Amino acid sequence: MADVVSDEKRLEEAERAFQRGNYKEMKRLTSSLAQSEAQTIRDKAGVLAQRTAIDPVQLRVVLACLLFFLVVAYKYVF
Repeated sequence: MADVVSDEKRLEEAERAFQRGNYKEMKRLTSSLAQSEAQTIRDKAGVLAQRTAIDPVQLRVVLACLLFFLVVAYKYVF
């Protein structure tokens, strides 16, 4: 029970760190909360960590733009 209360406080700290923009601290706290005994704490920490994860759609768009740039550069420069 004491561990769950401590995990709740660390989750609150992680949420405050996220709101302040301190993502490094938030990621450190949420990664340690991934091993929490309480399922709800693990779920909330996972959701919070996902909010700072790389968006897969954005990654695909950037890669497509890079590929387009390389094709254009190859055609007109080389």
